[in-house]
Amino acid sequence: MSRQVTDFRFKVGDRVAEKPMVRINISTNPEAAKKFAANSKQRIGTVTGLLIKKNKRQSRKFLEVLWDGHQVASEHEQMRICLLSELNNLAKELFAGHA
Repeated sequence: MSRQVTDFRFKVGDRVAEKPMVRINISTNPEAAKKFAANSKQRIGTVTGLLIKKNKRQSRKFLEVLWDGHQVASEHEQMRICLLSELNNLAKELFAGHA
């Protein structure tokens, strides 16, 4: 039996960030290191839309997020995003013991 998924953790207008993650650069090329550093900054933005994408087996929740400094919103799965107010606690939990 299929179930319609309509409950989102976020609302349009919420301030959000990408969940913190461990990123490792193993390149020895200086140009690649510069590109990696530029693309591994923490992104913060505003939810501009809510989407449900379906396939044969499941419905998945996506958000349209307009990141600060960008002009076009991008789609991200809801589980990759957290509220801005939760960011510090999630970062502490992720990096505890990795210092």
